[in-house]
Amino acid sequence: MKRLGFSIEGFDNIVKRVGLFFKKFDDRKIVIILFLVVVGLLSIFYNHDMSRKNDLIKDLSSDYDYVYNSYLALNETYYDLLSNKRVLEGYYNDALNMYEYLYNNYSDALDINNELMDEYLVLQTILSNTTNGYSELQILYLQLSGDYDDLVLVQESSSNYSDINVLADVEIMSINPEEFLTYNYNISNPGYFEVIFSSSVDIFVWVGSSGSNPGYYSRYPYYPNTAFDGTFLVPVVGDEVYLWFENPSEVSVANIEFSVFHMH
Repeated sequence: MKRLGFSIEGFDNIVKRVGLFFKKFDDRKIVIILFLVVVGLLSIFYNHDMSRKNDLIKDLSSDYDYVYNSYLALNETYYDLLSNKRVLEGYYNDALNMYEYLYNNYSDALDINNELMDEYLVLQTILSNTTNGYSELQILYLQLSGDYDDLVLVQESSSNYSDINVLADVEIMSINPEEFLTYNYNISNPGYFEVIFSSSVDIFVWVGSSGSNPGYYSRYPYYPNTAFDGTFLVPVVGDEVYLWFENPSEVSVANIEFSVFHMH
């Protein structure tokens, strides 16, 4: 009967051959053979283990080389970063010095600007005062020109007009603060009114007539000025002339002396 590819008779022959093999050797030889077999097996295991250890050492050596090379690369990167850090610190210090320089220049420029602004304000004040002074001088010039013209008219009137009527001869009146008084005079002929006045405070005078529109048309002195005293000549028409004396003071009473002449 055969089983698993060989017969029982073949197996028995193998057993018999093994038994005959061991009968040829004594116990000492068997021990030596077993020893040699064990030594061979141990050698095989040792060589296998050493091979595994060598492979492991090779792997560890490869890993070591990789780690070492990585370390060298990281070390180089570190020194590059350290160098860049020093360069950046240099840039930072330069920028800081530049900022301090610019800040100091800005502070100086700001001080100069403030000084120039102060000088500008002073010059503007001087210019304003000069402009106001010029305006006042211009107004004074116009007033003096008007006074001069009035004096010329008075002189011419004295020679050209044959009749001079005295309507008020040094009359006295008082005007409370911020109030006015009016006088009306009837005339028969057109001509000129000469008004002479003096006052304890600044006042102004309006002149009008029934023959003009608007009623009041001449102011002495010219707006917005006021005067303590004055003499002026105004042409008049119609049959009635109005004089308006006004005290613009808020606190003082105006004591006034005035005279009025009609020349025609």
